[in-house]
Amino acid sequence: LLGWAKKVGFEVCHWPYIWIKTHPCQNKSAQFNFTKCTEYAMICRRNGDAPTTLIQNWPKNYIMCDAATERKMYSNPFAKPAAVWNDILEHVAFTGQTVLDPYAGQFSSGRAMINNGLKPVMIEIEQYHFIRGVQGVIELLQKITNGQAVFENNPLENIKM
Repeated sequence: LLGWAKKVGFEVCHWPYIWIKTHPCQNKSAQFNFTKCTEYAMICRRNGDAPTTLIQNWPKNYIMCDAATERKMYSNPFAKPAAVWNDILEHVAFTGQTVLDPYAGQFSSGRAMINNGLKPVMIEIEQYHFIRGVQGVIELLQKITNGQAVFENNPLENIKM
């Protein structure tokens, strides 16, 4: 991923951002692997957009929290908690900025971006996750606007479900 990011013009933070899960995690291969209680995020900025990646000094590259709420909201087991996204976004993005998540899943990052005043660009290869993500964003925008949001070019209109 590091090589691909650099090849298409991104600068990459030297160290990953780590989510340390405080909820019980499953391990279907316990005889072979440690239980995966961490998730890693690669933080990038597009070369030339800004001279720095972090808005301010950030004394740690991890957060510890559970995903109890997200386990109820998403069927994607890799959905990150809002606390993780909010912590990352607080340190790398400013209001109105466009932010890319190339592995968007069911758009847990997109919801956090919208709630933080950012413009999300979401990429997801799995149709099921994409559909759930778009549906969730539509619900969020309807809630934020008290049902007044108008959607043009809804991608769900062109998908055969």
